[in-house]
Amino acid sequence: MRFAILICCFLFGLFACNIKLKPTPKEVVVEMPDINGLWQLLYVNGNKVTKEQSGKEIPQLAFNTTENSLTGTTGCNRITGKIRVTPYLVDFENLAATRMLCSNAKYETPLLQLLRGSLSYTLSNEELIFTKEGKQVLVFRRAL
Repeated sequence: MRFAILICCFLFGLFACNIKLKPTPKEVVVEMPDINGLWQLLYVNGNKVTKEQSGKEIPQLAFNTTENSLTGTTGCNRITGKIRVTPYLVDFENLAATRMLCSNAKYETPLLQLLRGSLSYTLSNEELIFTKEGKQVLVFRRAL
């Protein structure tokens, strides 16, 4: 009888070691970089932005993720619109711009074209970097 109990205990211990417990899934929290505030344009498609080729001023964008809004300037014209920000992706929606003519606003058209649809973004060394299809297209620095 003791032998049977001993074998039962041995078998129970053997099977108990093979029981695989499922780990409790942990909630993954992804922190979004803070892009709120005013940003000054540094590069468009790899080209350095200069005041002489920007129109009246260097282009700037102000992001407000609380209100899902975007305001700013292309250097010549004012822009406004809606944004939807998720971790590392910004969707630009319903952008509108004034239509003043500036003969030296070299960056206005490429900037407005790039702000259509979605762009991936990262923050690195106080620079806001937007990419499209893996290519860096816009680089901003936080304005003071």
